[in-house]
Amino acid sequence: MKKKTVVYVVISLWSFTLVAQSPGANKDLWDSKSPFSIKVLGYHQLPKTIDFKGSFLQALQWTDSQGENLLILSRNGWYEYPYNSKCVGPEEQTCFGGELFAYRFIKTEKGYQKQWRIFDYLDQQSGGDFHINFINRSLSVTDLDQDQVAEISLAYDYACRYDVSPATMKIITYEGDQKYAVRGATVYGNIGQKDNYKADNALDEYPALKTFLTQKWNAFADEAKR
Repeated sequence: MKKKTVVYVVISLWSFTLVAQSPGANKDLWDSKSPFSIKVLGYHQLPKTIDFKGSFLQALQWTDSQGENLLILSRNGWYEYPYNSKCVGPEEQTCFGGELFAYRFIKTEKGYQKQWRIFDYLDQQSGGDFHINFINRSLSVTDLDQDQVAEISLAYDYACRYDVSPATMKIITYEGDQKYAVRGATVYGNIGQKDNYKADNALDEYPALKTFLTQKWNAFADEAKR
């Protein structure tokens, strides 16, 4: 159904590197036109029964028609592991891995119940310039169809570079239990094109979200212009 207005809120999500978070991490966390009242939680404010993997990055809490929501973002720093088939490169090289997580919980009478988890990782041999990061200012909590069910969208990229080459970039969205994704490659230096992506076919049934994610892709695909 065509709607007259589109209401959304953009959350500032900082990029986490191997050793430190970037400056300005607490700047402009959300737009004043948010349809939801969003609260930012610190690690010690999380319910004690919440279980998640990785080192805590950020947590958001809000209420929509599905109840009280809790979103947690986390990651594992780089870790070494013995060579195996996942590790790209010669045998007997040191291998490294990095992981990103996003969890959404809903509060019920029995406590917070996990609704979904986003997980991605990068495995690589030693050497090279490699990263797996959430993209700064790319997290959105929207209500594009105004049904009081939040759409949660986040973007991240990862790469292992031994030369000038694009990274893999993904934008993942959940509305309730429905998942949507846009996947492709970034522009890095003079290499790559902004339109090098593929949107899930399911987005054809949700044109407002497809347009929104396409705009988001164009905003973040060029690494130098983020």
